[in-house]
Amino acid sequence: MDDDVAIAIVETVGAGEMVTSSDDGLEASYLPFHAEVSGSGGLRALTTHIAAVNPQRRHDGAEALVLFRGPDTFIPSAWLSDPDEGLVVGASWDYLTVQVRGHLVIHEDEAWIRAQLRRHGESVEPDFDFDELSEDYWSKMGRALVGVEIVVDSLVGKAKMHQNKTPEAIHRIIAGLRAHGRDDVADWMATHSLAHAEARRDLIESLRQGD
Repeated sequence: MDDDVAIAIVETVGAGEMVTSSDDGLEASYLPFHAEVSGSGGLRALTTHIAAVNPQRRHDGAEALVLFRGPDTFIPSAWLSDPDEGLVVGASWDYLTVQVRGHLVIHEDEAWIRAQLRRHGESVEPDFDFDELSEDYWSKMGRALVGVEIVVDSLVGKAKMHQNKTPEAIHRIIAGLRAHGRDDVADWMATHSLAHAEARRDLIESLRQGD
């Protein structure tokens, strides 16, 4: 999966599971994240905030893994099989995930926390006027929260969306998904899986013609 597609999933999903470890073991928190994209289009960092009492506050500097889940769904065998061609296969489960790895930086500065809350808030609720929030509110948030920044080392998107099937098989799956109200998965397949399958088919055909 290309990085720009993976970043789009992160931005669309909006929240993920942040996993860190310490001498006390693993800790995980499900959090809303704001994607900080560099000028070159890469994912520079993820920012969010946690309660000041969250034990992950003590994991400053630790390695971190953030898991984002895109749409997923059961694919019944009937959509994958083609009895007319003598093809009968078992059911499957399709999914999209993005794994972001990096290092955790904890920010206790109230100005940083305020800026993060505002930047993230404006991205998800652009019609809200954050200037209406009182200084007392911001002060309370500064005491109750700590800022979180994941400085990104790697970004890996994983798609199991039957992109290895034939275009005809993908069309059958898309039709089944739409009939069952799963346009989110169907749209992904129509845009990505089908294009991949058609490109692979065209390549194979061109190689055969070359022989």
